[in-house]
Amino acid sequence: MKEPKSTSRATLRHAPAATGRDGAIDFAAKVEASSAERVTLEMPPDELKSIDAWIKTQPAPRPSRPEAIRRLVKQALTVGQRPQKRIKKAASKAREMADQELDRLGDASLPVGERERRKRRLTKGPREFRDMRGDLPKPKG
Repeated sequence: MKEPKSTSRATLRHAPAATGRDGAIDFAAKVEASSAERVTLEMPPDELKSIDAWIKTQPAPRPSRPEAIRRLVKQALTVGQRPQKRIKKAASKAREMADQELDRLGDASLPVGERERRKRRLTKGPREFRDMRGDLPKPKG
């Protein structure tokens, strides 16, 4: 009688498919072993529950815990790296909208210079607080 062929070669050449907590195959969990570094960490039960709850909100196939943690870390790291062009455009639009609303609500009987001074104080904030804002560049000099 012939012995069945071994499939060990096939399993050695291909990374095994990871399965999530619900048994769904997690194709995104196949990270290149040559470019990835294994990191071991301990997490409190409440944080693991939060991660599991986040996993349940994801569309099928749901990520495994390791993949979920990778996605969440990547998402957290890219939040502060939004394109500067988009921020400037949004700030410009907000400034225009505020100017229009302040013009509409402002006291028309005041001289133009006084209206502009009041509008600038409302949109930029008091001079003594401008130095405290972390989102504005520090003045030179």
